[in-house]
Amino acid sequence: MHLNPARANRRDIGTAVSAPPPSPPPGPARKKSGPSPPGGGPGPGGFLPPPPYLPPPGLVVDNRPLHIDNIGMNSTPPSPIRIGIAGSSWWVDSMYLPALQHHPHGRVTAIAGRDAPELAQRWQVETTYPDWQSLLDSGAVDAVIIATRNHTHFPIACAALEAGLHVLCEKPIGLNYREAAALAELAAAKGAITMTPFTYHYMPAARYLEATDR
Repeated sequence: MHLNPARANRRDIGTAVSAPPPSPPPGPARKKSGPSPPGGGPGPGGFLPPPPYLPPPGLVVDNRPLHIDNIGMNSTPPSPIRIGIAGSSWWVDSMYLPALQHHPHGRVTAIAGRDAPELAQRWQVETTYPDWQSLLDSGAVDAVIIATRNHTHFPIACAALEAGLHVLCEKPIGLNYREAAALAELAAAKGAITMTPFTYHYMPAARYLEATDR
């Protein structure tokens, strides 16, 4: 999903520029409908600004909780989390690598997979591994993104949790309820931060609805 919103919504209007149309005569001011979202901005029917980045609760980096309040103008930002990606598909190339390239709190330091060398060169990633097991055994990452074939998600996630890593696992996290339940139980036992990327939950529209429902 190499979807850059700026590009996705942009139309090629060519090089010709015409004079702007005349402004319509001023009419009566329209009353604002609906409440404004938290923090200001337009109400229903308008565009919402992107939500601020909020690290997941409980995340600890450099022996202190990583929270937006701890990242102020006069504080030293925590070291970026070292992220390894298991998988080298088009989804990794178009989704995770662009999103994390300039992220303030994390950077991709390793990729494992058949096309890992090509992706590493394109996105300036330091290290590649031929397979996910080599990545997990390296000790060079703090967290892993699992974006491999569906039937491999469960064994890779289990191995990553056993290695003491935080895990973001693509859907599905298992091939049946038994695998999913076992993975959730293991994550809780290890105290790891885990996530399945339900992308739309974090989009501005979904966050606005969630905020207005409270």
